[in-house]
This record gives sequence, structure tokens and C-alpha cells, in this order.
Amino acid sequence: MAFGREAILSGFVFFAVCAGLQAETRQDLSGFTGNEFAFQSDERLYWDEILQNKRDGNANVAIEAELFFPPEGTEPLPAVVLMHGSGGRGARLDRYARALNEVGFAAVVLDSFGPRGVRAIGGRQEQVSTASMIGDVYALLEMLDSHPRIDGARVAIVGFSKGGSVAMLSADEKVRRSLAKDGRRFAAHVAFYPGCVIKLKHVESTGAPLLVLLGAEDSYTPAEECERYIARMRAADFPVQSITYANAHHSWDSDYPVRKSNFDFSYGNCDVEIDEKGRGLDAKTGAVIDARDKAAVRDWIASCGVPGVWLGRNQAARDKSLADLKAFLRVNLLD
Repeated sequence: MAFGREAILSGFVFFAVCAGLQAETRQDLSGFTGNEFAFQSDERLYWDEILQNKRDGNANVAIEAELFFPPEGTEPLPAVVLMHGSGGRGARLDRYARALNEVGFAAVVLDSFGPRGVRAIGGRQEQVSTASMIGDVYALLEMLDSHPRIDGARVAIVGFSKGGSVAMLSADEKVRRSLAKDGRRFAAHVAFYPGCVIKLKHVESTGAPLLVLLGAEDSYTPAEECERYIARMRAADFPVQSITYANAHHSWDSDYPVRKSNFDFSYGNCDVEIDEKGRGLDAKTGAVIDARDKAAVRDWIASCGVPGVWLGRNQAARDKSLADLKAFLRVNLLD
């Protein structure tokens, strides 16, 4: 959910895309000296296409991204991809990009919604799938490897809410093997208050470290659900660590105070297992959830989701999580 300045910025980006003001679509970034660009990704991507490695090249979409570079640093630089959540791209990601620039990282902010004609999906998660967003970040990883100022071997992904789910699920080797070219992988993954509704039934680590940051009072994407998935990862030897911040609601790093959103759903009662064939199974009933049937997905969410969640800033958690992020990235990208 986007509020205030973030909502205004999301609306501007959406309007700009609809008005045809997209950035230049590039095949690679060699010789590129600008900041804004677009790259090709699958408009719709599904789990069976990923896990069975059978992408059908369905209608491509030009996903937009913006580069932020520190004023100085030894190049090529390590870089951090910043993936938004259900509220779409907003001022939060630019703030993180600049904070990471201050400690020597390049940053890349992308918009997975606007180019798909969507502004925000808080109550309509079926509009853009997590699988499609994972496809976007791996397509971007390939692009960044060609940028002369970026070290393609030192690129991390940091995601927020739905983007946090992207950061977690992209750390699976089966996903990387299907979507990455020439053995590329993200060097590190960080998930801020991720949704853990979608879980891979069988997990396999790429070997890259994963940091999961959770809010003890998160009613949107409850910490307990993520901890269960983290336990599954640890049992499969994932190098994963988690930190839970006391008294923190969802979006604790936002600029707005804690408030209730009746538009968004609490997903604590929703649980999907993605099997080895890429089928989404209701973990409670075993029923198959057809991701291609948006009406069916919407009905399933309505059956398990509870409308009304609390969102907003906790300054202590905001400060501490930023410090934890920087420390994790220093260890894994700089040291």
C-alpha cells in the first residue's frame, strides 16, 4: 500500500508509462552513461515455466530501471537491486538507493508494475505475480553484468514486502538455474518484511547469503509464517539469518505513522506450496491453485485473507534495519 509522497510518485510513474514516456529499451549497458533505461522481460511468468524450464517467450514487456551511483568509489562497483512491494515504486526506494550510495554501493531501482499497466496491487495480488517479478530481477542481473561501472559478480537484491518475497525466492538454485544465464547469481539477498505465503516445497540454495528482516507486530505478512519457511531453508543448508524487530508493524521503514489499511489483506491464513512441477497447492487442502486464472486466485485470496492490516513507521526499527542492511552488504559485497 502506498501513502503520501510514495502514492504521488507511484501515480506519476504510472501516468508517465501510460503516456508513452518510457526510458530507452536496451539490449545491454555497455557504453551506457545515463541513469534511466528499460530492459526486456516476460510480461507474464508462471512457476511451472520456471521450475520446468519451459518459458514460452510470451509477450515481452519493457521494465524500467534507474541507476544511482556514489560520487566516488573504486570501480567497478558492487551494486544493489531494489525491488518494490505491492504499493509500486515510491520515494522509499530512492531513499535507500542514496543511503547505499553513501557507503559505496551503486543502486538500481526498478518498476515491475508501471510498464504492466498497474499502479498498486495491495488488494489485488493476482495482477502481477511474484514469479513475473523474479523474472524481472534475473533479466536485470544479466543487464548489469554489461555495465562498465558495475561488478556483475557483486550484485545483491534487496526487496520490500512482495519484493521481499522476490528476494527470498530468487535465492533458490532451481530458480537461478532456469532464469540466469552463464552461471550468474545474486551475491546476496535481503528481504524486508516479506510475504511468505508462497513457499517452494523443495528448496535448494544458490549458496548466496540471505538476510530476512521481520516485524514482530506485522499483521500483513506475519513473521511466524516466514520463520517456518526459514526453518525449511536452514534444514536444506541455506546460509540464512533472520532478525525480528520488536513493536514493528509492516512497512516500519515508511515515512507515515502507523495506521490501519482496510484495502490490504492479512495473509497469515494463506499458504501455497509450489511443487517440483511448479503447481501451486493450497497447503491446507491440497487443492491446485491455477495462477493463470486470475479470478480463481482472487477468490482463493478472499477465502483465506482477512481485510485490514496495520502499517507504518517504527523509528527504532527503521534505523536498526538500515544499519543491519549496510553491515550485511559490507560483509558480503565489500570485504
